[in-house]
Amino acid sequence: MGAAGGIKTFEELVQTFIAEIRATQPNANTTVGTFARDVLVDIPARGMSDMYSQVALAQQAQSVRDAVGDHLDRLLANWAVYRRAAVKATGHVWFYQNTIPLVDVTIPAGTRVRTSTTITHDSIEFVTTTTVVMYAALANTYYNPSADRYEVEAPVEAAYSGIDGNVGPEVLVDIVSPLTINFVTNVTSTTGGTDGETDDELRSRGLSVLQGSNVGTKAGYEILVETVPQIVMAIVVDPNDPEMERVADGGGADVWIYTEETSQATLSYTYPSGELTKVLDYRPVLNISSVTSNGILLIPGVDYNFVEDTGVYSRSIYANDRLYWIITPAVGSAIVIEYTYSDLISTLQTLVDSTTNHIVGADILIKASYSAEVNITMVVEVFPGYDPIEVTANVNTVVAALIDSLMLGETVQQSDVIALAESTPGVDSVVLPLTKFSVLRELSHLEDDADTIEGVSTGAYTGNLIIRRFEKPSTGTITVNYY
Repeated sequence: MGAAGGIKTFEELVQTFIAEIRATQPNANTTVGTFARDVLVDIPARGMSDMYSQVALAQQAQSVRDAVGDHLDRLLANWAVYRRAAVKATGHVWFYQNTIPLVDVTIPAGTRVRTSTTITHDSIEFVTTTTVVMYAALANTYYNPSADRYEVEAPVEAAYSGIDGNVGPEVLVDIVSPLTINFVTNVTSTTGGTDGETDDELRSRGLSVLQGSNVGTKAGYEILVETVPQIVMAIVVDPNDPEMERVADGGGADVWIYTEETSQATLSYTYPSGELTKVLDYRPVLNISSVTSNGILLIPGVDYNFVEDTGVYSRSIYANDRLYWIITPAVGSAIVIEYTYSDLISTLQTLVDSTTNHIVGADILIKASYSAEVNITMVVEVFPGYDPIEVTANVNTVVAALIDSLMLGETVQQSDVIALAESTPGVDSVVLPLTKFSVLRELSHLEDDADTIEGVSTGAYTGNLIIRRFEKPSTGTITVNYY
């Protein structure tokens, strides 16, 4: 009920008008259908009710806690807080045929492929983003002996944004566009698809800004770096955190960020006498794409190694990421190094070091998160009457989507994986224990089982995969078998 002097409903207004009439005319008939009710009560009550509704809407649109949709967007835009848009999943597909190509096969950009339509799931469509060609003259280079077929790889993105585009391997099987090649598949999962930010998620971020999460606090630094659109998530590790190694006694923090944005760089120079290592210009370096000497492609592990800084400045602009020469090139050789790095780290470091945002005495270091690749092999029992190939593919898809949706440092719960698998149509049960349940850490290249970090037991017995604060869970190899 509306309070006196506040927003009133139509029913409350009707009762107010009836009370006013009876105060002067106690015997007046105000039942529905009478002149007094229709003309003197309902018509003005309805008009005032509409006015109150507009006032209520205006009040709601001015409150971050109550505003919804476009009203919430426009309100928070005043504080430079914008709704995060949905993102399309991306991946790779392999077009293939079983016979040797006798003519060039062109797969143009925009070619459409999709998953199969099932009783419980509509097909999910993807489009190729680059034109690729299988050249008849180079036919032998396309032969895959393990699959006994000729194949060519093409990058794809989902036709629509959202997490539904995160599908498991071997599920993209239909070619929609007319082509001279007959078959397609995705050997690996498609990833990176996210739904648009909901009102509740946007409101929560907005309230954090408005409620005094200033730069200088953990939440404040997270909010500051997340104002950069390409940042998916950020987490602050301060001196009170057991995983902080760089700053032991206060006065600083490491801000780990997760983004799928990368940049490419080329370093060209003449090899000088006595050079054993080459520090790369743009850091942090994520990987070396290629190294050539006088136009000849050099082999990693034979001619050179990429040495990533794993110390306290790892994954930052101060990382000592370098190339180590195993076999030194001839003096004067023209060296070209192609590599991938995270330019956003430099952008964010500049942001927190700016006069406006820097706190005197605070040593804030921006760092790119590491991946923690989750590998799972499981066996499910399939109900009679269901296609086991389809069922296991669906299990693969939902499990991969779960892993890719996890945040920085978020534990991979074994019970969540099992519950998702068992809730998939056609699954009777999951065989326990899981055949494989492990995490391959990008930082150390070690693969850990449940309740283990870098090969050392945590002493707990949760059965879950432990993800550290600076690690982002990602889908590795998900294998679902059946009986």
